[in-house]
Amino acid sequence: MEFKKVVAIIRNSELEIVGNRLKQLRVDGLSVYSVKGYGEHANLGKSDWMVTNAKIEIFVEQAKVDDIVSSILETARSGMVAILPVENLFKIHFSSELDSHEKDGSETTGA
Repeated sequence: MEFKKVVAIIRNSELEIVGNRLKQLRVDGLSVYSVKGYGEHANLGKSDWMVTNAKIEIFVEQAKVDDIVSSILETARSGMVAILPVENLFKIHFSSELDSHEKDGSETTGA
């Protein structure tokens, strides 16, 4: 199965609406970061001309990329979206420690 990494940098004010749209698409998971930078319309006259934005990263199957990108483009008013190839993708799953209620021999796992 081929995977891609979708990266979007959008305004913080648009994060909620974009996130809700991605939930409607049943995106399994994503990461959001606060990033600073400037683009075409930097206000270099200000002492702090860098703007804080939201960066969204989604690892997704190739078949879902077009729907995700279209949804971001439709809901975000500005920003950028990139699609990157993923050579390998590994999911790491950690076992949780047994607590006193689980000492009967049953095991649980958690993320």
